[in-house]
Amino acid sequence: AKCLEKMNTFRRIYEDIYWKFYSIYLPTIHLLRHLRFFEFIRVLRLRHNSKLVHGAAKVHFQKNELVVLCTVRNGQKFIRSFIEHYSELGAKHIIFLDTGSDDNTVKIAREFENVTVLSTTIKYKHNEFAMKRYLFDRFSKNRWSIFADIDEFFDYPYSDKITITDLLEYLNKQNYNAVVTQMLDM
Repeated sequence: AKCLEKMNTFRRIYEDIYWKFYSIYLPTIHLLRHLRFFEFIRVLRLRHNSKLVHGAAKVHFQKNELVVLCTVRNGQKFIRSFIEHYSELGAKHIIFLDTGSDDNTVKIAREFENVTVLSTTIKYKHNEFAMKRYLFDRFSKNRWSIFADIDEFFDYPYSDKITITDLLEYLNKQNYNAVVTQMLDM
């Protein structure tokens, strides 16, 4: 009788876990698959709805070279200092995805040789992740890249003594594939 009671208790626990899994976890997994699918569709839309405005359509990088990626809209106030900062830091190329600027953002970016500008009419609001994914897949897959907002200027300790190329070479030798940084508002 005690053995049968333990088996029934085990069966109830198993059924409880089973139904919780199928009622909570599987729909969540299903939802995540749907979200990934919709992000995939958004990236496809970007591929077909973005056009090259300035610069190289394809940029070749060495393993220890840096590419900077940025989505921008009406960034005229920051774009020149942004490009100059990352160029001085040692970035090989800077890529902008303009999402409908109506100021001189694109005109200023065209002044620089190490800059590529793409343009799209797709709105940033609901497509932020897809835009970042698109730029990453197109220009920096398996490469070192920084995704920065137009008003963000990356720096690291001893950047005045250690070049970004040396830093990336060290990271590659140590088999690192990512670096976590902090952003400070100043």
